[in-house]
Amino acid sequence: MENSLSATVVGNVEIFGKTLRNFLQKSHYYLFYKPETRTAKLYVNHIGGGKPLVVFHNVGYEVARKFAENLGLLPDDEKKDKPLFWAKWNPVLALFHDGSSDAEALRMEMLRLGIPHVVHRDCPEFSLRDSGSIYKKPSWTSEKIMEFVREIAERYKEQLTTAP
Repeated sequence: MENSLSATVVGNVEIFGKTLRNFLQKSHYYLFYKPETRTAKLYVNHIGGGKPLVVFHNVGYEVARKFAENLGLLPDDEKKDKPLFWAKWNPVLALFHDGSSDAEALRMEMLRLGIPHVVHRDCPEFSLRDSGSIYKKPSWTSEKIMEFVREIAERYKEQLTTAP
């Protein structure tokens, strides 16, 4: 059990950010703090745009900062002295699974490599999507897509070994 000193206190609620961090799914998390409204908003973007997770009203800067740090979010580079934005990014892929052995092999490889992904089943064709592109036949073979996924795992191995 965590002690109360490691909790973030918001009003009459204690939030154990370090514990929460260990149970969050790997994704892209970011927290904004607005001093003019004393509001902190935590978002997640797991392919499909940012969605709010938690909004704190009437909180001070130090509460927002402590919560962000306990979640493992890193401060914005532009305002190191007093950032208003913190984030933790992981690559997230979308697999469009057509039931083929190639699609299933890719799904198993992403699981093995620990790459966060979303699987869309019963699709008319096998393809893979990241935040900006779609990889599918004929310009991408199954082998090239598998190689691409392994390159992502290598390129982002530091992010993929941390929580969330």
